[in-house]
Amino acid sequence: MAGLCEGGNEPLGSLKAICKLRVLTSSLQERNEEISDLRSKLSILEKDFRYNLQLLKCKDEALLEMERILQQLQNKLDNKTEEISTLKVELTDMKKRERDMIEEEASARQELQLNITRKNTEMEEMKRYVTVSVKAIDNLR
Repeated sequence: MAGLCEGGNEPLGSLKAICKLRVLTSSLQERNEEISDLRSKLSILEKDFRYNLQLLKCKDEALLEMERILQQLQNKLDNKTEEISTLKVELTDMKKRERDMIEEEASARQELQLNITRKNTEMEEMKRYVTVSVKAIDNLR
């Protein structure tokens, strides 16, 4: 063997070339396996990405629908709030009219009571006058 290493460079060079070729072949095979593994992982990642992208699109559509519904509900709430505000103003006006009517009724009752009292007084005066007149007529007879 010593002669191979020292004397002839050609067999040693071929052996080195063969060794280097085997190392390179092995390295190439490892790289090819690594590439194949990475392509497989990339394929899985692409599939997952497409699934997640589709999921996001669905969620975006659902979110847009929820925003639309929320806007409709907000509009309804705004309308109801405005309606309530209008009804409160109307209620306040109605309460004021009711108070005014109660005051008018009380005033009318008071005036009626005064009229009744005045009429009763007039009737009493008339009764007295009639009684006095009847007595005077009776006395004249």
